[in-house]
Parts: sequence; C-alpha cells; structure tokens
Amino acid sequence: MVGLCGRGTMGACVRAFGFAFLIFKAFSQRSVAGLSLKTLELYAFVFFFRLSSILRYQGYLPYDRSGDWLYSFLEIVALSLCCGVIYLVTVRYNSTYELRYDTFGWLHLPSELGALYILLPCVLFGMLIHPNLNRNWFSDVSWTIALYIEAVAILPQLFMFQKRGGGAVESCISHFVYALAFGSFLHLVFWFSSYHELGEKDAGQHVGYTVIFVQIGHMLMMADFLYYYFKRCKRLQAASRWTRAERRRRIQRGANQARSKAE
Repeated sequence: MVGLCGRGTMGACVRAFGFAFLIFKAFSQRSVAGLSLKTLELYAFVFFFRLSSILRYQGYLPYDRSGDWLYSFLEIVALSLCCGVIYLVTVRYNSTYELRYDTFGWLHLPSELGALYILLPCVLFGMLIHPNLNRNWFSDVSWTIALYIEAVAILPQLFMFQKRGGGAVESCISHFVYALAFGSFLHLVFWFSSYHELGEKDAGQHVGYTVIFVQIGHMLMMADFLYYYFKRCKRLQAASRWTRAERRRRIQRGANQARSKAE
C-alpha cells in the first residue's frame, strides 16, 4: 500500500503520464485540435519553478525513498514532455491549433499573452505568502509560485472546452485533464498529512492552511469537468456493453439460421 508521502510521487507520475498521452494523441491523430497552448505554457512554468526549488534543496520533497531521486526525475520528464507538446502545437501541427477558441484574459493584452493573467498574480502572491522549509528565499518562493500556478493553470483549457461548444470534451484531451486532476488529488492527500510542516513556530500555520486551501480550490475548479467526464465514461461504458450484447445476438441468430438450413 502506498504511503501518504508516496502519493506525492505517484501524483507526479500520473501527471507526467498525462503529458505523454498528449504526445501520443498528437502524433497518432496528426492534430492538436482542442488543446490550449496557454495551459501548456503555464504547466511549463509550474515545472520550471518547482525544479528550481527541489533540485538544490530537499525541503519540499517526499520524505520516503522516492524523494531521493524519483520525484525530481518525474518532474524533469514532465517538463520535457510539456515542452514537446508545446513544440507540436506551435510548430509541427500548428495548422490544427484552434487559436480562435484559445482566448483567455481581458483588457488590452494580446490573446497570445493571455497566460500572463495567471502567471503574474501567482508570482506576486508567491512572493508575499510562502513557507520557509528550505531557508532560502528564492527556492521557497519558486516552489510556492509553482503551487499557485498549478492550481489555476487548467483554466484556459476549461474555457476552451466551453467555447468549442456546450462544454463538449474531446476524448483524448479529457483523459489528459483527468490525469492532471487525479495527480492533484494525490498531492492534496499528501499535503493534507504534511501541511503542518510548512508553518513557522512563531508565525503559526497560516502558510500550511493556504496550501491546503489552494489545493482544495483547484479540485473544486475541476469538479464540473469531472462530473461530465465520469458521466461520459459511464455512457460510453453502457454503449459498449450494448454493442457487445448486440454482437452476441447477431452471432447467435447467424448460428441458428445456419442450423435451420442444415436441417
């Protein structure tokens, strides 16, 4: 049975698998239709800031053996895969990228820079409220910025789902988003058991509570998508059962007809 600290590493593994699945989808379909470049860019920043913290310090690593190297390795793999998907969207399969749906932000900032509406507030918030496990300002702030960005990085993709038509979800991309949600849930379980370590003796537990609040907020943000995702999976499962039953009936009818002719 996976321990609580191991679930943090498992969450990183699930997230990396989600990006690997995206690359498989893009190459197999020769298309990146339905993908939000802004969400991909934000996740690239998530991995960059997190690696800036955990590669040199160990304060935010799982305290089991996976924290020795596996967790960091999975984050490097996820960053590499994420950058690979960004390359496919911006270069190789750019003709299939749906920029008209991938709009996020307001005021006068160009749509291509819409990710800044999420990135800049998260950077500022991370500088103001952050733990001090590594006792290094840059490392602590970098880890916190990654946490805040990850909590809302999926927003452009969810907006794109809605703009493409009534919340319709493209199958392969929906599996990717579910992988991100499941990975985040595992991280929530991990930090729910460890948030007290983020507090200061003199300052209290407000930083730990903030981390838990951010994680729960992220899951609530995903709740609507997850509802329709599981509803769709249930419908497809029912359709698959009906198809198998219909195939068996046809085979049985064919066998009965063959016996009738033989008689």
